[in-house]
Amino acid sequence: MNLLLKRNNAANERFDLPSYPIDHVGTRAAFDIGSGKFKLLVADVYGKGRIEEKFSKIIRVDLAKDLAKSSDRTLSESIQKKALTALKELKNDAEAYGATQFQGVATDVFRKAKNGEACLKSLRDQTKIPLKVVSQKEEGMIAFHAALALAPEIEENNMVVWDTGSSSFQIVSKENNQYVVYEGPLGVVTTTKAFLEKVRGISYSEKEPINPITLAESQKLAGIIRDKIVQPAWLKGCLSDSKKTVVCIGDSGSIFSIAAKAIGTNRFTLDQVRSAVQSHMGLSNENLMKFSSSSPQTIMIRLVLLSTVMESFGIHEILFKESSGSTLGILTSPRFWIQEDSKSKLLNFPFFSKRV
Repeated sequence: MNLLLKRNNAANERFDLPSYPIDHVGTRAAFDIGSGKFKLLVADVYGKGRIEEKFSKIIRVDLAKDLAKSSDRTLSESIQKKALTALKELKNDAEAYGATQFQGVATDVFRKAKNGEACLKSLRDQTKIPLKVVSQKEEGMIAFHAALALAPEIEENNMVVWDTGSSSFQIVSKENNQYVVYEGPLGVVTTTKAFLEKVRGISYSEKEPINPITLAESQKLAGIIRDKIVQPAWLKGCLSDSKKTVVCIGDSGSIFSIAAKAIGTNRFTLDQVRSAVQSHMGLSNENLMKFSSSSPQTIMIRLVLLSTVMESFGIHEILFKESSGSTLGILTSPRFWIQEDSKSKLLNFPFFSKRV
Protein backbone atom coordinates (compact mmCIF):
# COMPACT_ATOMS: atom_id res chain seq x y z
CA MET A 1 0.00 0.00 0.00
CA ASN A 2 1.42 3.37 -0.98
CA LEU A 3 0.96 5.73 1.92
CA LEU A 4 1.82 8.88 -0.02
CA LEU A 5 -1.30 10.58 -1.38
CA LYS A 6 -1.54 13.76 -3.45
CA ARG A 7 -4.33 16.27 -3.52
CA ASN A 8 -5.50 17.25 -6.98
CA ASN A 9 -5.03 21.02 -6.79
CA ALA A 10 -4.43 22.61 -10.16
CA ALA A 11 -1.05 24.34 -10.31
CA ASN A 12 -0.77 24.06 -6.51
CA GLU A 13 -3.25 26.91 -6.07
CA ARG A 14 -3.82 27.90 -2.47
CA PHE A 15 -7.04 26.72 -0.90
CA ASP A 16 -9.08 26.99 2.27
CA LEU A 17 -7.77 24.64 4.94
CA PRO A 18 -10.13 21.69 5.50
CA SER A 19 -11.42 20.18 8.70
CA TYR A 20 -9.24 17.15 9.45
CA PRO A 21 -10.11 13.55 10.37
CA ILE A 22 -9.52 12.51 13.96
CA ASP A 23 -6.25 10.77 13.08
CA HIS A 24 -4.65 13.93 11.69
CA VAL A 25 -1.29 14.38 13.40
CA GLY A 26 -0.21 17.67 11.88
CA THR A 27 0.74 19.62 8.78
CA ARG A 28 4.47 19.39 8.26
CA ALA A 29 6.94 21.23 6.07
CA ALA A 30 10.21 19.60 5.00
CA PHE A 31 13.05 21.70 3.59
CA ASP A 32 15.93 20.30 1.55
CA ILE A 33 18.61 23.01 1.45
CA GLY A 34 20.72 21.65 -1.37
CA SER A 35 23.87 22.91 -3.05
CA GLY A 36 21.98 24.21 -6.09
CA LYS A 37 18.31 24.32 -5.15
CA PHE A 38 16.14 24.88 -2.09
CA LYS A 39 13.16 22.51 -2.00
CA LEU A 40 9.97 22.45 0.04
CA LEU A 41 7.29 19.82 0.58
CA VAL A 42 4.20 20.47 2.71
CA ALA A 43 2.03 17.52 3.68
CA ASP A 44 -0.65 16.44 6.11
CA VAL A 45 0.44 13.52 8.28
CA TYR A 46 -2.06 11.02 9.67
CA GLY A 47 -1.98 7.97 11.92
CA LYS A 48 -0.38 4.76 10.65
CA GLY A 49 1.96 6.74 8.44
CA ARG A 50 -0.43 8.12 5.83
CA ILE A 51 0.91 11.25 4.13
CA GLU A 52 -1.11 13.59 1.96
CA GLU A 53 0.93 16.05 -0.09
CA LYS A 54 -0.41 19.61 -0.24
CA PHE A 55 2.28 21.74 -1.85
CA SER A 56 5.83 21.58 -3.21
CA LYS A 57 8.19 24.17 -4.60
CA ILE A 58 11.79 24.48 -5.76
CA ILE A 59 13.88 27.67 -5.90
CA ARG A 60 17.30 27.72 -7.56
CA VAL A 61 20.05 29.06 -5.28
CA ASP A 62 23.45 28.41 -6.83
CA LEU A 63 25.49 27.85 -3.67
CA ALA A 64 27.78 25.26 -5.26
CA LYS A 65 28.56 27.54 -8.21
CA ASP A 66 29.33 30.37 -5.81
CA LEU A 67 31.66 28.15 -3.79
CA ALA A 68 33.35 26.82 -6.94
CA LYS A 69 34.32 30.40 -7.86
CA SER A 70 35.58 31.23 -4.37
CA SER A 71 39.31 31.59 -3.80
CA ASP A 72 39.03 30.98 -0.05
CA ARG A 73 36.29 28.30 0.07
CA THR A 74 33.68 30.63 1.55
CA LEU A 75 30.15 31.46 0.45
CA SER A 76 29.80 35.08 -0.66
CA GLU A 77 27.60 37.68 1.01
CA SER A 78 25.49 37.98 -2.14
CA ILE A 79 24.65 34.27 -2.31
CA GLN A 80 23.85 34.26 1.40
CA LYS A 81 21.31 37.05 0.82
CA LYS A 82 19.76 35.07 -2.03
CA ALA A 83 19.60 32.00 0.21
CA LEU A 84 17.81 33.91 2.96
CA THR A 85 15.31 35.43 0.53
CA ALA A 86 14.54 32.01 -0.96
CA LEU A 87 14.14 30.31 2.41
CA LYS A 88 11.84 33.04 3.71
CA GLU A 89 9.70 32.66 0.60
CA LEU A 90 9.46 28.91 1.10
CA LYS A 91 8.53 29.27 4.76
CA ASN A 92 5.82 31.80 3.88
CA ASP A 93 4.44 29.30 1.36
CA ALA A 94 4.53 26.52 3.94
CA GLU A 95 2.64 28.59 6.49
CA ALA A 96 0.08 29.60 3.84
CA TYR A 97 -0.64 25.89 3.38
CA GLY A 98 -1.15 25.37 7.10
CA ALA A 99 2.24 23.98 8.15
CA THR A 100 2.92 24.24 11.88
CA GLN A 101 5.83 21.80 12.14
CA PHE A 102 9.10 22.39 10.29
CA GLN A 103 12.31 20.44 9.69
CA GLY A 104 15.12 20.91 7.23
CA VAL A 105 18.52 19.57 6.24
CA ALA A 106 21.48 21.20 4.54
CA THR A 107 23.86 19.18 2.41
CA ASP A 108 27.26 19.13 0.70
CA VAL A 109 28.05 22.80 0.16
CA PHE A 110 27.52 23.53 3.85
CA ARG A 111 29.91 20.71 4.71
CA LYS A 112 32.62 22.04 2.39
CA ALA A 113 32.42 25.82 2.81
CA LYS A 114 34.56 27.26 5.60
CA ASN A 115 31.65 29.44 6.63
CA GLY A 116 29.02 26.80 5.92
CA GLU A 117 27.93 26.26 9.52
CA ALA A 118 27.89 30.01 10.21
CA CYS A 119 25.77 30.61 7.11
CA LEU A 120 23.32 27.92 8.15
CA LYS A 121 23.10 29.32 11.68
CA SER A 122 22.18 32.69 10.21
CA LEU A 123 19.45 31.09 8.08
CA ARG A 124 18.21 29.14 11.09
CA ASP A 125 18.12 32.21 13.35
CA GLN A 126 16.36 34.45 10.82
CA THR A 127 13.71 31.95 9.69
CA LYS A 128 13.25 29.94 12.90
CA ILE A 129 13.37 26.74 10.84
CA PRO A 130 15.26 23.87 12.54
CA LEU A 131 18.05 23.29 10.00
CA LYS A 132 20.83 20.77 10.38
CA VAL A 133 23.89 19.98 8.29
CA VAL A 134 23.71 16.25 7.62
CA SER A 135 26.58 13.97 6.72
CA GLN A 136 26.72 12.39 3.29
CA LYS A 137 25.75 9.06 4.84
CA GLU A 138 22.70 10.66 6.46
CA GLU A 139 21.86 12.27 3.12
CA GLY A 140 21.82 8.82 1.54
CA MET A 141 19.58 7.43 4.28
CA ILE A 142 17.09 10.26 3.78
CA ALA A 143 17.05 9.56 0.02
CA PHE A 144 16.35 5.89 0.78
CA HIS A 145 13.27 6.83 2.80
CA ALA A 146 12.07 9.01 -0.10
CA ALA A 147 12.51 6.18 -2.59
CA LEU A 148 10.55 3.77 -0.37
CA ALA A 149 7.55 6.08 -0.57
CA LEU A 150 7.94 6.73 -4.29
CA ALA A 151 8.38 3.07 -5.31
CA PRO A 152 6.29 0.99 -2.87
CA GLU A 153 6.10 -1.83 -5.40
CA ILE A 154 9.77 -2.65 -4.72
CA GLU A 155 10.68 -4.56 -1.58
CA GLU A 156 12.93 -2.63 0.79
CA ASN A 157 15.67 -5.29 0.73
CA ASN A 158 15.65 -5.30 -3.08
CA MET A 159 16.13 -1.57 -3.49
CA VAL A 160 19.33 0.37 -4.20
CA VAL A 161 18.84 4.13 -4.16
CA TRP A 162 20.91 6.64 -6.12
CA ASP A 163 20.60 10.34 -5.31
CA THR A 164 22.71 13.07 -6.87
CA GLY A 165 22.95 16.84 -6.74
CA SER A 166 25.22 19.76 -7.54
CA SER A 167 28.23 18.68 -5.47
CA SER A 168 27.96 14.97 -4.65
CA PHE A 169 26.00 11.76 -5.05
CA GLN A 170 25.00 8.88 -2.81
CA ILE A 171 24.20 5.25 -3.54
CA VAL A 172 22.56 3.46 -0.62
CA SER A 173 21.23 0.04 0.20
CA LYS A 174 19.98 -1.69 3.31
CA GLU A 175 21.88 -4.83 4.21
CA ASN A 176 21.16 -6.88 7.35
CA ASN A 177 18.90 -4.09 8.58
CA GLN A 178 21.75 -1.57 8.33
CA TYR A 179 22.19 1.27 5.84
CA VAL A 180 25.32 1.14 3.72
CA VAL A 181 26.13 4.26 1.73
CA TYR A 182 28.61 4.98 -1.04
CA GLU A 183 29.63 8.64 -0.79
CA GLY A 184 30.28 9.88 -4.31
CA PRO A 185 32.50 12.97 -4.57
CA LEU A 186 30.98 14.42 -7.76
CA GLY A 187 27.86 16.34 -8.73
CA VAL A 188 26.89 18.48 -11.71
CA VAL A 189 28.78 21.60 -10.60
CA THR A 190 31.91 19.77 -9.43
CA THR A 191 31.99 17.77 -12.67
CA THR A 192 31.52 20.92 -14.74
CA LYS A 193 34.38 22.57 -12.84
CA ALA A 194 36.60 19.55 -13.55
CA PHE A 195 35.65 19.67 -17.24
CA LEU A 196 36.58 23.34 -17.65
CA GLU A 197 39.77 23.18 -15.63
CA LYS A 198 41.16 19.76 -16.57
CA VAL A 199 39.74 19.15 -20.04
CA ARG A 200 39.76 22.66 -21.48
CA GLY A 201 42.43 24.13 -19.22
CA ILE A 202 40.50 27.27 -18.25
CA SER A 203 39.25 28.66 -14.95
CA TYR A 204 35.76 27.74 -13.81
CA SER A 205 33.03 30.27 -14.52
CA GLU A 206 29.31 29.61 -14.74
CA LYS A 207 29.24 32.01 -17.70
CA GLU A 208 31.92 30.12 -19.61
CA PRO A 209 30.39 28.50 -22.74
CA ILE A 210 30.51 24.70 -22.63
CA ASN A 211 28.57 23.41 -25.62
CA PRO A 212 29.25 21.98 -28.06
CA ILE A 213 31.31 19.21 -26.47
CA THR A 214 33.38 16.96 -28.72
CA LEU A 215 33.70 13.18 -28.47
CA ALA A 216 37.35 13.50 -27.40
CA GLU A 217 36.40 15.93 -24.63
CA SER A 218 33.64 13.65 -23.35
CA GLN A 219 36.05 10.72 -23.27
CA LYS A 220 38.62 12.72 -21.32
CA LEU A 221 35.94 13.85 -18.85
CA ALA A 222 34.81 10.23 -18.40
CA GLY A 223 38.39 9.31 -17.51
CA ILE A 224 38.52 12.07 -14.88
CA ILE A 225 35.25 10.85 -13.39
CA ARG A 226 36.46 7.24 -13.27
CA ASP A 227 39.62 8.33 -11.44
CA LYS A 228 37.54 9.97 -8.71
CA ILE A 229 35.15 7.09 -7.98
CA VAL A 230 36.18 3.76 -6.50
CA GLN A 231 33.59 1.04 -6.11
CA PRO A 232 33.72 -0.68 -2.70
CA ALA A 233 33.29 -4.45 -2.51
CA TRP A 234 29.88 -4.26 -0.80
CA LEU A 235 28.47 -2.11 -3.60
CA LYS A 236 29.84 -4.38 -6.31
CA GLY A 237 28.18 -7.36 -4.67
CA CYS A 238 24.97 -5.46 -4.12
CA LEU A 239 24.67 -4.29 -7.73
CA SER A 240 25.45 -7.76 -9.09
CA ASP A 241 22.34 -9.15 -7.35
CA SER A 242 19.70 -9.63 -10.05
CA LYS A 243 16.92 -9.08 -7.49
CA LYS A 244 18.04 -5.50 -6.83
CA THR A 245 16.44 -2.51 -8.55
CA VAL A 246 18.36 0.76 -8.72
CA VAL A 247 15.89 3.56 -7.99
CA CYS A 248 17.09 7.07 -8.78
CA ILE A 249 15.40 10.11 -7.30
CA GLY A 250 15.67 13.74 -8.33
CA ASP A 251 13.76 16.73 -9.62
CA SER A 252 13.01 17.65 -13.22
CA GLY A 253 16.53 19.02 -13.73
CA SER A 254 18.42 16.04 -12.29
CA ILE A 255 20.78 13.92 -14.38
CA PHE A 256 18.22 11.11 -14.25
CA SER A 257 15.39 13.31 -15.49
CA ILE A 258 17.53 14.63 -18.36
CA ALA A 259 18.31 11.06 -19.42
CA ALA A 260 14.65 10.04 -19.12
CA LYS A 261 13.64 12.92 -21.40
CA ALA A 262 16.35 12.07 -23.93
CA ILE A 263 15.43 8.37 -23.98
CA GLY A 264 11.67 8.70 -23.61
CA THR A 265 11.09 6.50 -20.56
CA ASN A 266 11.73 6.58 -16.80
CA ARG A 267 13.19 3.07 -16.84
CA PHE A 268 16.27 2.89 -19.01
CA THR A 269 19.49 0.96 -19.55
CA LEU A 270 23.18 1.83 -19.75
CA ASP A 271 23.14 1.19 -23.50
CA GLN A 272 20.30 3.69 -23.90
CA VAL A 273 22.23 6.32 -21.93
CA ARG A 274 25.30 5.72 -24.08
CA SER A 275 23.18 6.19 -27.20
CA ALA A 276 21.79 9.44 -25.77
CA VAL A 277 25.32 10.72 -25.19
CA GLN A 278 26.33 9.82 -28.74
CA SER A 279 23.24 11.29 -30.39
CA HIS A 280 23.52 14.62 -28.58
CA MET A 281 27.28 15.02 -28.91
CA GLY A 282 28.36 18.26 -30.56
CA LEU A 283 25.01 20.03 -30.14
CA SER A 284 24.68 23.69 -29.18
CA ASN A 285 22.77 25.16 -26.25
CA GLU A 286 19.91 25.99 -28.58
CA ASN A 287 19.53 22.34 -29.60
CA LEU A 288 19.72 21.16 -25.98
CA MET A 289 17.19 23.58 -24.50
CA LYS A 290 14.38 21.04 -24.90
CA PHE A 291 15.84 19.20 -21.91
CA SER A 292 16.36 22.23 -19.67
CA SER A 293 15.65 25.78 -20.74
CA SER A 294 17.35 27.16 -17.61
CA SER A 295 20.65 25.26 -17.83
CA PRO A 296 21.22 23.68 -21.27
CA GLN A 297 24.96 24.29 -20.96
CA THR A 298 25.38 21.34 -18.57
CA ILE A 299 23.16 18.79 -20.33
CA MET A 300 26.07 16.86 -21.84
CA ILE A 301 28.04 17.07 -18.59
CA ARG A 302 25.10 15.42 -16.82
CA LEU A 303 24.71 12.67 -19.39
CA VAL A 304 28.45 11.88 -19.35
CA LEU A 305 28.45 11.79 -15.54
CA LEU A 306 25.48 9.43 -15.51
CA SER A 307 26.83 7.06 -18.17
CA THR A 308 30.30 6.94 -16.61
CA VAL A 309 29.07 6.10 -13.11
CA MET A 310 26.69 3.46 -14.50
CA GLU A 311 29.47 1.89 -16.56
CA SER A 312 32.08 2.06 -13.77
CA PHE A 313 29.77 0.47 -11.20
CA GLY A 314 28.11 -2.07 -13.48
CA ILE A 315 24.64 -0.50 -13.25
CA HIS A 316 22.81 -1.90 -16.26
CA GLU A 317 19.35 -0.43 -15.66
CA ILE A 318 17.76 2.24 -13.47
CA LEU A 319 14.26 3.39 -12.57
CA PHE A 320 13.81 7.14 -12.21
CA LYS A 321 11.27 8.56 -9.76
CA GLU A 322 10.79 12.32 -9.80
CA SER A 323 10.80 14.00 -6.41
CA SER A 324 11.32 17.37 -4.79
CA GLY A 325 14.82 16.48 -3.68
CA SER A 326 14.86 14.56 -0.40
CA THR A 327 11.95 16.42 1.17
CA LEU A 328 9.78 13.31 1.14
CA GLY A 329 12.60 11.43 2.86
CA ILE A 330 12.68 14.06 5.60
CA LEU A 331 8.92 13.72 6.08
CA THR A 332 9.16 9.94 6.28
CA SER A 333 12.27 9.74 8.51
CA PRO A 334 10.94 9.37 12.07
CA ARG A 335 14.05 10.79 13.74
CA PHE A 336 13.27 14.28 12.44
CA TRP A 337 9.90 14.33 14.18
CA ILE A 338 10.53 12.59 17.51
CA GLN A 339 9.46 15.60 19.57
CA GLU A 340 6.28 16.15 17.56
CA ASP A 341 5.41 12.46 17.47
CA SER A 342 5.87 12.11 21.23
CA LYS A 343 2.98 14.53 21.68
CA SER A 344 0.65 12.33 19.64
CA LYS A 345 -0.93 9.11 20.87
CA LEU A 346 -1.50 8.20 17.22
CA LEU A 347 2.19 7.92 16.41
CA ASN A 348 3.98 6.02 19.11
CA PHE A 349 5.90 4.16 16.40
CA PRO A 350 7.81 5.20 13.25
CA PHE A 351 5.08 7.02 11.38
CA PHE A 352 6.00 5.85 7.90
CA SER A 353 5.66 2.30 6.75
CA LYS A 354 5.53 1.09 3.18
CA ARG A 355 2.79 -1.39 3.88
CA VAL A 356 0.21 -1.91 6.61
